[in-house]
Amino acid sequence: MQIPDFHLTKTDRVWNQHTQGPWVSKTDVVEFELCGHRCFLAHQLGKRYEEFRTTSALQSLLSGQTHELSMDSEIRIPVTHDVETARTTGGLYKLPIRFYNHDYGMVGVLDGVWFNGNVLCPVEIKAHSRFRALDRMELAFYWRLLEPLQPIDVPKEDRKGYVFLGQSEEPREVLFRRRDLRESERKVRWSRLFEQ
Repeated sequence: MQIPDFHLTKTDRVWNQHTQGPWVSKTDVVEFELCGHRCFLAHQLGKRYEEFRTTSALQSLLSGQTHELSMDSEIRIPVTHDVETARTTGGLYKLPIRFYNHDYGMVGVLDGVWFNGNVLCPVEIKAHSRFRALDRMELAFYWRLLEPLQPIDVPKEDRKGYVFLGQSEEPREVLFRRRDLRESERKVRWSRLFEQ
């Protein structure tokens, strides 16, 4: 199935890969965070990081995708491509859409989005059962990705995401601190340096 693209910006920018660098995905940021030395080596050799992925890393990615699909059906997350209808209805949705944020040069497909009034809260589905700092970073990445769709002044208590851990059908709420969002931006910039 072809995933539609959805381009976002608050500033009417158009990201230029030739002058501003490549689009950065959550996977790029996570790989940089977990395997900075491999990212550096790939950069030094002028190769894409994918060429340096180990068999266990590929198996981990596939295992995570399989778990997500399994949990999607278990939790019965409704699927839609219509962001505005989901916003009006509210609740948890699977949005099979590739979002491009032109303000930050970010790209991603979310596991889910929890529509809480006018606020879009990113959702991650994880195979592991304990909350990790990396889960917070991934959710903060997706918060930034969706930022152009958010209201201008989101109250502090509404700046959050959700993570389903292991086999749990109830998500854990994760509040974002300003430093989480700043750290997410910084990691995107660092990841981009090693993607070029």
